[in-house]
Amino acid sequence: MLGIAAIITLIVAFILAKYFGLRGTWSKFVLKEEQHKDTGYVAPKNQNDLLGRTGVALTTLRPAGVILIGEQRIDAVSAGGYIAAGSAIKVVQVEGARIVVQECKNESKG
Repeated sequence: MLGIAAIITLIVAFILAKYFGLRGTWSKFVLKEEQHKDTGYVAPKNQNDLLGRTGVALTTLRPAGVILIGEQRIDAVSAGGYIAAGSAIKVVQVEGARIVVQECKNESKG
């Protein structure tokens, strides 16, 4: 019985997909917008050069906040959890626009 129900479900799904396609309710789930450079889309810049650099937390990171490395303010997330504002931090991971930091317990601030 379970096999017959599965076969009937596949047949009905195929018929619905063939006749209705992406019209109706299904089209609300499919993205139609594209982002192009000529319309103003700017991809995030490569920030791999920040890996291993140290700085200071300008705001409290719980886990997201703002850090300062040199003269550059950067949005970042903490690797573990809470980092108080003013704490020394180190960049431990860069994933595209996501900067992950951890607190430097034994290093001076700034």
